[in-house]
Amino acid sequence: MKNVIVITGASSGIGKEFAELLDKKISADEIWAIARRKEKLEELGDVLKLIKSYGVKCGLVVNPDTDIEKAEKYIPLCDMVLIMSVFPGFGGQKFISDVLAKCVKVRKIIDDNGYNCLLEIDGGINDETCVKAREAGCDVLVAGSAVFGASDVKQAISALKK
Repeated sequence: MKNVIVITGASSGIGKEFAELLDKKISADEIWAIARRKEKLEELGDVLKLIKSYGVKCGLVVNPDTDIEKAEKYIPLCDMVLIMSVFPGFGGQKFISDVLAKCVKVRKIIDDNGYNCLLEIDGGINDETCVKAREAGCDVLVAGSAVFGASDVKQAISALKK
């Protein structure tokens, strides 16, 4: 099993604290830093470059109400783009189907430019919405409530894999 560390909330405020953390030579097979929250977009490119300078894989979170055009220029710097299909904050929310068009657009940008970047979706993923997300080009699907709220977790995971 891989030892993977994921640092979320790594937004424009990471600066010195994040750099110091990485200077401690964390032992992991993979380290991911996910830039999210209300980033100041003018600083986001610098944050992603800083993360990459430490050999850390990085990603960008795009909320349902964020125009993908605002984040498009940062995709080449990312190892993953996470499209939120609910508003972050609490589980069990209904899937916002409008984000599927955003997924299709990001998938096209990644493929047309040959970027080595995963497309992830998170929020309201269940046995029905996972099919739509895959059709929209998503590589990684995050399912919380559909799995952990199920009476049979193993069956819920199997349903998502079909």
